[in-house]
Amino acid sequence: MVITMKKTTFNQNLINWFDQYKRDLPWRKSNNPYTIWVSEIMLQQTQVTTVIDYFNRFMTELPTVHDLATCPIDYLLKLWEGLGYYSRARNMHKTAKIIVNQYNGFFPSDYETLLTLPGIGPYTASALMSIVFNKPYAAVDGNVYRVMARFLAIQESIKDPAVKKQIKSEVIARIPKDNPADFTEALMELGATICLPKQTPLCGVCPLQEGCAAYHQNCQDTLPIKQIRKAKKEENRTVLVFVHRGKLAIKKRDDVLLHQLYGFYLSDNPLSLETIKSLWKAYDIKRLTPLSKYTHTFTHLNWQLTSYLIETTLPLNDFHYVSLSTLESNYSLPRAFSKLIPHIKKALGQKLT
Repeated sequence: MVITMKKTTFNQNLINWFDQYKRDLPWRKSNNPYTIWVSEIMLQQTQVTTVIDYFNRFMTELPTVHDLATCPIDYLLKLWEGLGYYSRARNMHKTAKIIVNQYNGFFPSDYETLLTLPGIGPYTASALMSIVFNKPYAAVDGNVYRVMARFLAIQESIKDPAVKKQIKSEVIARIPKDNPADFTEALMELGATICLPKQTPLCGVCPLQEGCAAYHQNCQDTLPIKQIRKAKKEENRTVLVFVHRGKLAIKKRDDVLLHQLYGFYLSDNPLSLETIKSLWKAYDIKRLTPLSKYTHTFTHLNWQLTSYLIETTLPLNDFHYVSLSTLESNYSLPRAFSKLIPHIKKALGQKLT
């Protein structure tokens, strides 16, 4: 069965649906490039429901690109705490400085120039060109790939570069010259709220149903096709929470995954109790208590973590000691370590100051 739908009908149905049913999201209340940029960066790898509160707080604390450019990096990372993928925040900081220093605080309205800014790739640059500057650029995210794979009943993996190119070409061919911004947002919105992943799409209320090849072939539940993901690498490590006079030992990390974030001691390999006692014998261990065994997941890596609390008579020279309240209020502690806070409280109770 050959299904056809005029591009003008596709656009009209999609945009009319968007006008009526789009979600009331805080970043849609402004067409300011800074606002849209912040939201797009936050929404990478993160669900809308999670982003909303972070976005509102971020815009309250750093309402302009000048505020972001001049804020201390530790303050920015604290605002970002819990969102994960911290390189996004670090790149935003770099880009804000460039925009202020090289472009007088104005976002470039040129696609190629946007691509030169840290943290802005083809998708984000296209989204800004379309949503902010109303130019005919195709911002194709996971939602759009899913919508178009079903609409066209594509039976190859959407991870295939040729399929990605095909879908992007199909989107470009449909962008209306008079309203690229609403078209871009509408297509993403359709994937987020109607053409759902990992469950039966809501075809009965989809504005593109009449032209959807997957719907007419009754294969919408099996599309899009994705390649099987490779098993994540597993690493076994040990977290040591050192305590001296009721305060916790933390250190700013310089590794790739948790760069510029504070954390407890983290070994590269698992440590036995005997090894721990031997390595830190000179600090006079008064107490060594098991805390928790848990998993922390990155995109392509799992950390299998075993943790201990260690009270010592002497402080570790290369660590900074802070109270729990100061740690929680002033320092950006990634989830790999913040998961331990309830266990630390339970282990030490009122001894933490």
